[in-house]
Amino acid sequence: MVSVLAITINLIFAILIQASWSKNIPYQEALNQLFPNCSKKKQNIFLTSSQIDYIEKQTEQKLYSKMALRYHIKCGESSKIAYVDSHIVRTLNETVLVVIDENNRIENFKICSFMEPSEYIPPEKWIAQVHNKTAKDDLKLYGDVDGLSGATLSASAVVKSSKKVLKLHSILSKDKDKDKDKDKDKDKDKDKDKDKDKDKVSQK
Repeated sequence: MVSVLAITINLIFAILIQASWSKNIPYQEALNQLFPNCSKKKQNIFLTSSQIDYIEKQTEQKLYSKMALRYHIKCGESSKIAYVDSHIVRTLNETVLVVIDENNRIENFKICSFMEPSEYIPPEKWIAQVHNKTAKDDLKLYGDVDGLSGATLSASAVVKSSKKVLKLHSILSKDKDKDKDKDKDKDKDKDKDKDKDKDKVSQK
């Protein structure tokens, strides 16, 4: 009797896992599905200590990797950035795509692979609550985002991932703007040096 019960439980578990696997796709395939006629440029980013500290303080989450992966998407005149984020839900892994639009808002949150039983996958209608959120929004489960009965850990994973990506995108954008300002200052200094050289020549 015990062995029959154990076999039954194992079969049910196997069916649940297989169901979750059958819906999983590589994030590259998900990108192609979302943006079939757009150019995509992969970018690996190695985060600095200050960037990691900022994200961890802003999200109250621990970053276990110094590397971030994102894709620059170009669709005609429109530009977007898709971040690839992998994390643990309960004991198993989940990989998602978080697409940020030109206004720094979440345009799409796509679950690519979900290794927990498929019954715990959040419905797309529920996930849509994080759409249009920005780094300025205080994303919280049972706050800005409604809870999800029977799948609290899955819901929490979506909210945490959204918040992490938004803060990551925010600090990367700020640092990019700083670099642009530095380049402008360098160009100004070069122009000043050229003017000085011209003045010296004219004086001679």
